[in-house]
Amino acid sequence: MISYLGSIVKLLTTEKNWLLYTTSNEDSQSELTALNISSTDDVLSITGSGCRSLALLANEPKSLTSVDAVPEQNYLLELKLSAFEALTYEEVLQFLGIHNSDKRLQMYEKLKPLLSDDAAIFWDKHKEKIKQGVIFTGRQERFYRNVVLPIIKFTRGNIISKLLKSRSIEEQRILYKKLNTWLWRRSIQTLCRRSIYKFILNDPSYYAYSEVNSLADYLISRLDYTFTHHPIKENHWLTFLLSGNYIHTSSLPVYLYPCHYEKIRRSRHKVKIVTAPLEKYLQEVPDNSFDKFSLSDISGWMSEHSFEAILSEIIRVSRNRGIFCYRNFLSKRTIPENLTSHVQRLDEVIKFLNENDRSFAFTFEVGMIKK
Repeated sequence: MISYLGSIVKLLTTEKNWLLYTTSNEDSQSELTALNISSTDDVLSITGSGCRSLALLANEPKSLTSVDAVPEQNYLLELKLSAFEALTYEEVLQFLGIHNSDKRLQMYEKLKPLLSDDAAIFWDKHKEKIKQGVIFTGRQERFYRNVVLPIIKFTRGNIISKLLKSRSIEEQRILYKKLNTWLWRRSIQTLCRRSIYKFILNDPSYYAYSEVNSLADYLISRLDYTFTHHPIKENHWLTFLLSGNYIHTSSLPVYLYPCHYEKIRRSRHKVKIVTAPLEKYLQEVPDNSFDKFSLSDISGWMSEHSFEAILSEIIRVSRNRGIFCYRNFLSKRTIPENLTSHVQRLDEVIKFLNENDRSFAFTFEVGMIKK
């Protein structure tokens, strides 16, 4: 109990200024499907943990511009990109923290010359995080690993272990019936108090612009669907939540699939990293500059006015038949009606993503821009 409370105190105090995200809570295959990126496309992406931007390189676009208002999140993307350039595939997994290694600092010295000066200064100050394996050091990741996971293991650890070894959806559905008890749902309700996410994580997507009455009820309904439709061993986010790691090769984030390593490595030089608020950056971009836009869950981070302003700018800077994709979490925003004369909502794509996205908490909007 002392250790458990200590984890919470550390997140509230010494960790409060650290990176919010260091791994992905999204299924980047959804963006790859929605955007259908080709070698002639100029792509714009929100950085976040860097995982989605990296995944988009798997289709080897002409260029990729990754934007974030938080410089440290961009430093993380730089670190991951440099790891792909300087390290073998197995070394990337070791360096990030998925596989064990006592040589991460030596690996860092190998890739450090590839970093910008600012990124190198930042990571030199945080070598302890690199030594730990940076992919699981974010405030969100530490919260789930050190606060949520112990509760899950305490309440339903035996069933969870069997679920992670399920060999079929049918077997998984049977086990989920055993998992989905009053105690399971009560545990989720306890962990889904918005005050937790506001004061421990300070992640506004959980509370600032929510249109969902009950976070717990919403997540339970989404978990019900995921456990009964998607193999857990192919679900990197749920595998991480239930075990604290990626325990199968098939449950790695999309950018870490073995088949994508060489393509991302070849495409590193195509990446431009921009530190600026998205709306401000877009205002400086010329008309007709991009073909595809991966916007993560921006709807949950800003007012409706700012959200609409960003979509308006995206229409301006997009080429004809450009495609944008964004995720909705607790803020459920469709494409604004006053923009529909310029945007064709791709209903079939949206339906497919909503049914097949493995991150379970999101729904989608996908639009094609008409000029």
